[in-house]
Formats: sequence, structure tokens, C-alpha cells
Amino acid sequence: MKRFFAQPLITEKSMAKAAEGTYQFVVPTWATKSQVTNFVKQHFSVTVADITTSTLRGDAIRFRHRPGTQATYKKATVRITKGQTIADFSLPVETTEEKTPADKEAAKAEQPTESTITVRSKSKKVAKEEK
Repeated sequence: MKRFFAQPLITEKSMAKAAEGTYQFVVPTWATKSQVTNFVKQHFSVTVADITTSTLRGDAIRFRHRPGTQATYKKATVRITKGQTIADFSLPVETTEEKTPADKEAAKAEQPTESTITVRSKSKKVAKEEK
């Protein structure tokens, strides 16, 4: 049995699904569902409820006027039992602190005030009209 490492697939769509308990990984094309299930159980200490895999073929591309193909890869979608999470997929939560009136006044004092811009040279047209 070959050893492999499943790489987390981080996209907007996968992060939205992660909130629902469904996680996506990029795995080798030769990996089976049972191998992916065992990997997730061992590395993340969670119980896998369901798993689906799909092989995505590489597109034909041209690079520097030469034909080529992108790499073919397999995507595994793993659903875990309710109440469990995988920490690698959690986004950092930003906390917003309410500012006190003193902090608001200090921020206003730091902002630059309006200033006028002086023109150093006059255009040729304006200079002729003044003469």
C-alpha cells in the first residue's frame, strides 16, 4: 500500500461547505475511498460519515507556444459526523472592539486637515492674457 498525504482544498466554496461539516481534499489519483477515510480518521481524529471522490482531468493548454496539459487530480469530499470539526479548515475570527468617545476624538486629531494647493507655474495661455 502506498503512503500519501491529502492536501486540504481551500476555496470559497469549500470553506462554505466546511461550516456545514463537509471538507474537501486533493488526493493522489490512485487513492481509494477507504484509504482517504483511514487517512482522515488518523490525522484529524474525526469519524467519517460519507465520502465521495471525483477525478478531474487536466485541461489541454499551450505554454510558450508549445502544447501541454495541466495535471490530473482527484478531489475527495468528506462529510464527518455532526459536532466534530477539523481545525485546519477554521477561519480566524476577527473581533471588533467598540471605541470609546476618547478614542474617537484621538482618531479625529490624527486625521490630516484640509489644505489648499498652490500652483507654482501658470499656463502659457493665462500668462499671455495677463500681459
